[in-house]
Amino acid sequence: MKKGKLLSGAAVSIMLLSACSNDIESIQQALDGSEEKQASAVSELQQVMELESQLQNAFQTGISEDEDLSSFSDGSASVFTNIDERKQALENLDGISSELTEQKEKFAEIDVQSVSEETVDEVENTIQSLNESIDAFATKYGEDLEQQRDYFESLGQDDTTYENFKTGIESINDSREKTQSLLAELDTEIAALQNLQGDLSSQLDAAADE
Repeated sequence: MKKGKLLSGAAVSIMLLSACSNDIESIQQALDGSEEKQASAVSELQQVMELESQLQNAFQTGISEDEDLSSFSDGSASVFTNIDERKQALENLDGISSELTEQKEKFAEIDVQSVSEETVDEVENTIQSLNESIDAFATKYGEDLEQQRDYFESLGQDDTTYENFKTGIESINDSREKTQSLLAELDTEIAALQNLQGDLSSQLDAAADE
């Protein structure tokens, strides 16, 4: 066999090995990025839920310490700070959703060879589903925050009655039940993505050992 043909074959082999290595590295980078952004999303969601759990105490403190409820009409009551902080967490969540989309696109650009292409596709699809759930939750929760703000502001008005007070609370609670169902969907999507990420990580470890 001529040396040129022999070396040509060797060069092809080297290129294939290089492609395989780049494949693993690219998938690992996309996986690490998706895990990081998912963790950030969970952190912001936890922040929202923690602040929500503090709302009742802030409300009770406000109405007990402010007899004429002027702090509700002028927006200085601590409930409004709570609402603003949750709104900021939602905005952070929206940014993370965009970053997750970028990670999904990175997966889509990879020529998958070393691991199951089906698993990578499932990761992509689940990131997409998670983003859709995040968007639905953020939109609904944002509406809830505006509803809460309007309600608390109304308490400081002179014509507010006990019936307004009661009806407003009931409306907020009804809306919260709908939001909780969206949060449950988010939990399901997050768990599904975590499982797929773990599966893909195991496949990458096995491929790297070959």
